[in-house]
Amino acid sequence: MKTLLSAKRQISIPKALCEELEMAPGSHVEWEIRDGLLIGTPLPKDAWKNLPKMFTREEAKRGWNAFLEMRREERARE
Repeated sequence: MKTLLSAKRQISIPKALCEELEMAPGSHVEWEIRDGLLIGTPLPKDAWKNLPKMFTREEAKRGWNAFLEMRREERARE
């Protein structure tokens, strides 16, 4: 499937992919570059519910960026 990058640097995700990945308007996607490829990973709908269990108090203060940093570290270990 191909999509077009708009003048505002926006990309539409095809409906079939959204349905397969259970993505809805407002879903978050984590972007990374791995081996020259742009990879978008949908984040869990209820990821915020796990924040207290996943972070120390200091990490929680850093907010959403701490969550994304942790996800990148997990992927680097894979």
